[in-house]
Amino acid sequence: MSLTRSRKRSYSRHAKKSHCKGKRASSCRHASGCKLASGRKRSFCRKSRNVHTRRFKLKGGGCGLAHTGGKRKRRRTRRRTRRRKRRGGVLAGVLQSARTALLPFLLYKGQKRQQRRVRRRTKRRR
Repeated sequence: MSLTRSRKRSYSRHAKKSHCKGKRASSCRHASGCKLASGRKRSFCRKSRNVHTRRFKLKGGGCGLAHTGGKRKRRRTRRRTRRRKRRGGVLAGVLQSARTALLPFLLYKGQKRQQRRVRRRTKRRR
């Protein structure tokens, strides 16, 4: 059975509103109204209750779609700011800073060596 354009639009409208979409496993388990669906290949977060669309008669003929089921109240909570995780610890930070400092240091040393060579040549000529 193929869906009509209006039904597709109706489905996509309420699917986009889903607060479960894109949640990770841990946040899905703790969220109310969400369920972690897992299969053989992948897992994802979905609503625990399904939203049914039913047909109803419009005044003046035609057929419309309505979502049955009440709206759930969501508590307003402050969103936690994500903190960057430092990976590798102290040693990795020291190595990174050594790498970034090494190139300018080597360029400086090469320049000084070149200057010494030039000075020696000019001293020999005199």
